[in-house]
Amino acid sequence: MQRLDCRADRNTCIYYDVTKSNNSVPCSGQSTNCSSTVKSGVGILVDSKNNPAWTAVAGYDTATGLGSVNVANLVTNWGTANSVPTATTMTVSKQTGIVHGTSENVSVSITVTPASGTAAGDVALMAKLPSGATLGLDQFILANGSFSGTTQNLPGGTYQVYAHYAGDGVNAPSDSSPTTVTVTQESSKTFIVVPLYDASTGALLNGNTSSVTYGSPYRIRVYVTNNSSTANPSGPPTPTCDQVNEITCPTGTVLLTGNGAGIDGGTYPLNNVGYTRDVNPTLTAGTYSLAAQYCGDSSYTGSTSPTSALTVNAGCDADLAFEPATAIYGNDGVWPWGHRNNGCVRSNAGLQRNFL
Repeated sequence: MQRLDCRADRNTCIYYDVTKSNNSVPCSGQSTNCSSTVKSGVGILVDSKNNPAWTAVAGYDTATGLGSVNVANLVTNWGTANSVPTATTMTVSKQTGIVHGTSENVSVSITVTPASGTAAGDVALMAKLPSGATLGLDQFILANGSFSGTTQNLPGGTYQVYAHYAGDGVNAPSDSSPTTVTVTQESSKTFIVVPLYDASTGALLNGNTSSVTYGSPYRIRVYVTNNSSTANPSGPPTPTCDQVNEITCPTGTVLLTGNGAGIDGGTYPLNNVGYTRDVNPTLTAGTYSLAAQYCGDSSYTGSTSPTSALTVNAGCDADLAFEPATAIYGNDGVWPWGHRNNGCVRSNAGLQRNFL
């Protein structure tokens, strides 16, 4: 069989295998999959194991695939390419009594055996849900054709898991037999955070305020986390769910109320990192008791936030008409609402101007 990789003979191979370095790139601190946890810092993209994303290894890998192609040999040997069949087996140490997110979640042992030689590359832990949909849960790099380790990425519910070997350019892909697991819910916590911004610059003035002026730029955020998180009086709770494991963040909806009534529709969907927000609160002047109720999902039980007092102070002329504002960018992206500047239209060099 014509060799697909060039580790043995660089003159007859199809692909020049890349086995060193990675394709990680710089990223801003605290951004998704960034190694830096400091907001003002700079890091590199990392995988779920905090390794540079993604690392090149012998054989197929997500950083370089099969490698760079030897076009002449590819064309010459196009009709002779084949692959070695493989058999993938998987052992899961626990099938029941697994609590979502806990350290004893599950231990996984995976072995890929080719007809000859040693399989290299990646193997994925997959779930087949009751709906018939498949979901990737984790990814492991084979060492001498096998992997043994743990995962905490199993979602709640009862479903089948199996191992999928992606192949390495010589050895063909294969799947293990499925194993049924049952993962029970873990407790959740829900928090309300109200950040306040500067109307002129967009700079954050207060990470979690209890008092705003009507028309000032603020948001009402709701974070849903696991039970280990604690409230932070100056900003988001510690840790947020994505700081623990973004793959297992809570999903579903939150009911946001003020003095028992839904705020701006009331129901908000959580995003992929476990929080949601009202970007343009319409609360009039007064004092409000804010509360957020999380409904829960298959992985987390529901929870209700502690009540948060928010005072909205009247502006200088809340009934004065105002022109649409031009969006400016702040710490949280574009603010898509016109700002009354405490209820007033502010004049600048003879022109009416509004602030976000």
